[in-house]
Amino acid sequence: PPGAAGAAGGGAGGAGGGGAANAGLDSLAGALLTPAQAATLDTIPRATVAMLLNAAGMPFDATDATGTLRGKCATATWAGERLRHPNDVTSLPAAVSSLVLEAFGIPASWKTEARDRALEGVLQSCRDSPWAVDPATSHGLIAAERSAIFRIAEQLQAHKRSSAAIVPDQFLSVEEQAQLTATLALTGNALADIECVGGQWRLKPSGGSGRAGTALPFQSADDSAALSALERQIRTLRVETYTLLTADERKDQANRAKAVPGRKRTAAFPGDTEGDDEELSFNPFAEWPHEQSIRFEASYSYSLCGRILRNALRWCNRHFTDALVLVTWKGHQQATAEMYASFTDAVSTHRQDFALLQASLAISEATTQMTAILANAKSNATRFPQSKLLRHIAVRREAQALELKVFLADLGQRITDATKNMDQSSAAALATASWIDFLDGWLTKSDRSLVSAASLELASAAATTAAPQQALSSPGGAGGAAVSTTPGAKAARTTNANSPGSGGGPAASTGFATPLGRLPLRRICMFQIHIPCSVEIVGDTLGIPGAPACTKCGKGNHFFGECPTEWGKLRRPLPGFLDDGSRIDKAWNKNEPIQRTVTAWVKFLQEKSNFNNRIPVVAGVPGAPDLADFQARVAGAPAKP
Repeated sequence: PPGAAGAAGGGAGGAGGGGAANAGLDSLAGALLTPAQAATLDTIPRATVAMLLNAAGMPFDATDATGTLRGKCATATWAGERLRHPNDVTSLPAAVSSLVLEAFGIPASWKTEARDRALEGVLQSCRDSPWAVDPATSHGLIAAERSAIFRIAEQLQAHKRSSAAIVPDQFLSVEEQAQLTATLALTGNALADIECVGGQWRLKPSGGSGRAGTALPFQSADDSAALSALERQIRTLRVETYTLLTADERKDQANRAKAVPGRKRTAAFPGDTEGDDEELSFNPFAEWPHEQSIRFEASYSYSLCGRILRNALRWCNRHFTDALVLVTWKGHQQATAEMYASFTDAVSTHRQDFALLQASLAISEATTQMTAILANAKSNATRFPQSKLLRHIAVRREAQALELKVFLADLGQRITDATKNMDQSSAAALATASWIDFLDGWLTKSDRSLVSAASLELASAAATTAAPQQALSSPGGAGGAAVSTTPGAKAARTTNANSPGSGGGPAASTGFATPLGRLPLRRICMFQIHIPCSVEIVGDTLGIPGAPACTKCGKGNHFFGECPTEWGKLRRPLPGFLDDGSRIDKAWNKNEPIQRTVTAWVKFLQEKSNFNNRIPVVAGVPGAPDLADFQARVAGAPAKP
């Protein structure tokens, strides 16, 4: 599971730690395997054991003792030779069951529901690992004949469950059912004649008089009118890549475009005559979903990665008319909407374990959607072989399906690497924050960046009662200390941010326990929108303690929106800082800006060109300073460094 110790994807790194921390895992071979299997495992070199663990998605660390690695490999073997279920784990002796959970990286403290859902995922992952599917590559750990017997029974059970669980009626309104029934009747079929296989709706092998076992987007493959209609519908999927960028990313693109000559717009397929328009786009997004490169770059924020996935998984919209395609598309839309609602609900109710579980389910849904998209693209290309567009889309979708596997693995590995050296609480907070940004970029339907900060602030103020916002808690406490209301203390402000994060990505927090409260980290202080507020940037007196480590510059604890390195890139260094983000020693007295620096801050905040909406907004955290606070601080600031 993509939890605090081993995010989605498993692999080297993740739950575990040193060999001493996993004492007892080396006894699992004797508890779970036959004597012959245990003897075989003892002969396998450490490097090979690590390779088997990585292939099975088991969390492990390079510093794990060899006995610990063998214990985890024994667990993967036990789960790989036949499909196990959560009750198979819990029915083991208590000591063995606890060690199996530890080997899988699942905390024993999790609630039963979350634990069992996580177990289902990791047990299925072990059963689907390459060396479990092909026992010849298991180095003698799995007997091919024994495993094959169980796999036949598992496939029969899976087919029975899938055929009984998914029916067209659950995705259609009464009017849509009538339309689909009428469409199928033209070919002598009915709703009962179609089934969902691999996320793609098709006729059952024995269904009706249509082409058995194949999807039916059109009645005739030779119908040129149908081909023209399909190509017109596909062309409606084109988007302006500019709309997929945040405000800060658009500014960056505009600055780059000034120095780079224009180029032709990307064509939908080789030889496309409609790709003659010039574009000045230099971003990771493609106009056509099938042309979207699904690659994970180290500099990409989680939000940007989510938007890349969203663009790539576009394949149908309201312009499409085929009923079978629409019902498949709507089914996936409904599935992702439900998962995202469950995820956001878990986040808002501080159930980190359930939120991380929903994130893992969302990753599985992305793979399922790509499978359906690829099947549809191949079906269209086979049905209309004369179409260059459809043939090209099929080729590109096949490449994207391969890219997606690497993309999701890299995503999980980044979260794993970022959390493996943290304590459990901090790691869970960072993992959850990462998934918040990623799923927000992928599944959010509204673009709040189109709303001005001033308008949203005005609306928020009108809807907010006189009660101050609850203060953010500290990592060790349940609620933390409230903002002081004594005379002389800064009042808690209730301003709100106006748009999704600009791409800095979440980071581990020291003063903020978790981004699961009412103030997500990515919205507290946004670039060229909010007034800087952390103690590292504006000093101890004006600043708010507890800002996260900046994942953009990696030089300190501050929010992305106040990163001095990012401001320096615009040749607008923050007062007291150089363009490279380093402090000017003569502008500070210990951790307090001197009078000259505070005066420069007042001028900086009053300069309208420094902010998108001409007037900066107070950061979205209780006690954040406003312009009046800076003006009042001038007299009390240290006179000299």
